[in-house]
Amino acid sequence: MRSRTIAPTIIPAVIQQPNGRADAPATEPSAKHLRKLFEQSLDMLCVTDMDGHFLVVNPAWRRTLGYSAEEMLGRTFFEFLHPDDMATSTAANSKHATGAPVEHFTNRYRARDGGYRDLEWSSLPSTADHLVYSVARDVTASTKVRTELRETREYLDNILESSTTFSIIGIDLDGRILSWNEGARRHYGYTAKEVVGRDPSMLYTPEDVASGAARSLLDESYRNGVAKGDFDRIRKDGSWFVAGVVITRRDDAGGHPIGYLLMSDDITEKKRAQDELARLSGRLEERVRDRTAELETTNAELESFAYTVSHDLRAPLRAIDGFVGIMLEDHASELGAEARDLMNDVVSNARRMGALIDDLLSFSRLGRQPVQRRAVAMEPIVRTAWENIGAAVDGREIEFSVGTLPRCSADPTLMVQVFVNLLDNAVKFTRTRAQASISVAGHVGEDGLPVYSVSDNGVGFDMAYVDKLFGVFQRLHRADEYEGTGAGLAIVQRIVRRHGGRVWATAVPGKGAAFYFTLGDAE
Repeated sequence: MRSRTIAPTIIPAVIQQPNGRADAPATEPSAKHLRKLFEQSLDMLCVTDMDGHFLVVNPAWRRTLGYSAEEMLGRTFFEFLHPDDMATSTAANSKHATGAPVEHFTNRYRARDGGYRDLEWSSLPSTADHLVYSVARDVTASTKVRTELRETREYLDNILESSTTFSIIGIDLDGRILSWNEGARRHYGYTAKEVVGRDPSMLYTPEDVASGAARSLLDESYRNGVAKGDFDRIRKDGSWFVAGVVITRRDDAGGHPIGYLLMSDDITEKKRAQDELARLSGRLEERVRDRTAELETTNAELESFAYTVSHDLRAPLRAIDGFVGIMLEDHASELGAEARDLMNDVVSNARRMGALIDDLLSFSRLGRQPVQRRAVAMEPIVRTAWENIGAAVDGREIEFSVGTLPRCSADPTLMVQVFVNLLDNAVKFTRTRAQASISVAGHVGEDGLPVYSVSDNGVGFDMAYVDKLFGVFQRLHRADEYEGTGAGLAIVQRIVRRHGGRVWATAVPGKGAAFYFTLGDAE
C-alpha cells in the first residue's frame, strides 16, 4: 500500500526550491540550475517515501536499468531487488525512520534486460516531509573487478600458503612474523602457531644477529622496495642450511609501507656445488697457468734451438756447396759422367737444404718478432706483394685482379709476407694453365671482422688432405713437379694466428683453389 504519492506536476515545484520547501519563495535561476543538474546527472537521483515508493526519478535510471520513469513511479525498490539482498536492504531502509542517513550501501537491482546491476547508495531522510532523497551509482564493473581481485588474491594466498618449495613469511613493520606458509614449516621445522607474533631473529645465526645483517636487509628493502642475499639459517632442531632470501616491501593502496614479504629457498646444495665448482675452477686455472708457462718456455727453447741449429747448419752447407763446385770446376776432367751427375745432385740437394734452412729461420723468427699493428689499407700491400714476386711470374700471361678490400688493424710488413706467400703459391700452381687467373678479394664477415681471399684457376688439391696444407714443410705435390719447401703456408698461418685470426682453404682438383684468412680485433 502506498503511503504517499507526488504527482509528476509537482516535481518542478519541489526541485526549484533551494531549501527543499514547497512554501519557500522561488528563485528562477536556482530552479533552472537544479533542474538541469537533476536531468543531466550521470548518477541516479530519486525521491522516495519512507516505505520505499519511488516518487521522483531522473533520466539516469533509464540509462542504467532501462526502465522509463512511468514504469518506476509508485513502485517500491523491493520490486527491483535481488532476492538475496532483501534483508540487508530492508534493514538499511528502516534507519530512515530515525532520521539516520545511509552511506555507501550496495545492493543489486534487476534491469529491464533481466540482468542485475550493482548499485551503491547514499540517502538522506527528511522526517519533516517524510521523504528520502537518494543518489545511486552503477558500480557493477568496479564490483566485478574487486571480486576478481579478491578471488585472485585468495587463489594466490592459497598457492603461497600451500607452497612447499619456498618459505613465504609475512613480517610487519616492527619485525614480527605475521604469516607462515607450508614451505617455511618444511624448511625451518616450526609450525605457524609456534612462530606467528615472534621476532624472526630466532631463525638467524648468532653471527647474523650480532652483526645486524638480517635487520639491515629489512632496512634495505624498506628503502629500495626489494633486497636479497644468501644467509645461514637455523632450524628448530638446531641444524642449519643456506637460504637464498628475497625481501619485498609491502605497501597499502596509498603507497605507504605496511610490512614485508620474505621469500627464501634452501640453496645449501646449490651453494656447495658453486663453492666446489669455484674451487675446481681455481685449481684448473692454476694448472692452465702453469701449463701455459711450461709451453711458452718449451716453445721459446724450441725456437731458440731451431734458430741456433739452422744458423749453425748454414756454414757447413755453404762449405759443401763450395767444395763440390770447386771439384766440378777444377777436376771435371778427372771425373766420369756418373761422378759429375752425382756431384750435381749434391749441389742441388745442398741448395735445397739451404732453402729449407732459410725457411726454418724465417718461421723461427716469426715467434720472436713483435707484431706492430696499425690501421692499414690492404690494396697497396697486395700491390707491393705482387711486385715482390715479379721474378716468379717470369713473363707469363696472368690475369691478376684486386677487388675492394676492407681496412684492418695489422702489421703491414707481416701482411706483405702473407700475400707474398699466397700469391707465389697461386703463381706456382697455375703454371700449367695457358691463361692463368689470380684474384684477391675481401669483405666484412658477420662478426664484423674483415675476411680476405686469394683464389686461382690452378691445379687445386684434394680436400681430403686440407689439414696438411699449413704444416711446416708439408707438401701435397712432388718437389720435381713444383718447387718449394712447403713452409710458405705454415708461415702464413703463423702470422695470421699472431693477429688473432684464422686461415683456411677450399679447392677442387684441376679447377683451382682459394685461400682465406681473417684477422682478429687489435687488443
